[in-house]
Amino acid sequence: HLAAALDHAAGAGTGMNFYNARGRLFSSMRYDEIRARALEQASRMLGMGLRRGDRVGIIADMEPDFITLFFACQYAGLISVPLPVITGLGGRQGYRTQLARVLETSGARLALGADAMLEDLKHAAQDTDTEFVITPGMLDQYAPSDQSLQPLGAHEQSHIQYSSGSTRYPLGIEISQAALMANARSVATDALQLRREERVASWLPFYHDMGLIGCM
Repeated sequence: HLAAALDHAAGAGTGMNFYNARGRLFSSMRYDEIRARALEQASRMLGMGLRRGDRVGIIADMEPDFITLFFACQYAGLISVPLPVITGLGGRQGYRTQLARVLETSGARLALGADAMLEDLKHAAQDTDTEFVITPGMLDQYAPSDQSLQPLGAHEQSHIQYSSGSTRYPLGIEISQAALMANARSVATDALQLRREERVASWLPFYHDMGLIGCM
């Protein structure tokens, strides 16, 4: 399962680099740092009162926060729902309508996004059952849970992947741990035959299946 994969990667001394639109490195995190932050965030999510299987919407910016929050859900037994970032298509109101539909149909109890996206998330969550709308930094205000973490297992879901909504309303697909891990293994070992010293670069967004599953 995916949490075990990060546990394994954390011992390799490798990690992820993030570049801005000008090609400049703005953040670098080793996998052990991603794992440590994800474990902390997982405990705080449970400290908010979230229960196993609850859905968590996360704005899928190309930022380290998305990666740690996605894995925090894996460690906490929560189902993450990657949410799209705003694009030029449809404008801000169209974007908020799209967010609202995803939050509603997924049943997300918690929604997280960067400071610049918080108002969009709050507006989208108004008529949904989403109880918490916060930034990743605001999550640190919640006390960690005293219960032990039980990561999502090999026979459970991994996350909910939504279609782009470019031709109709976004549709959510439940992705299993087994399907995700089988796909990742097939791409890495059979298709690309990746070796230990190689690097992977991608511009694809994390709310796209090729960006999330194919690369991350």
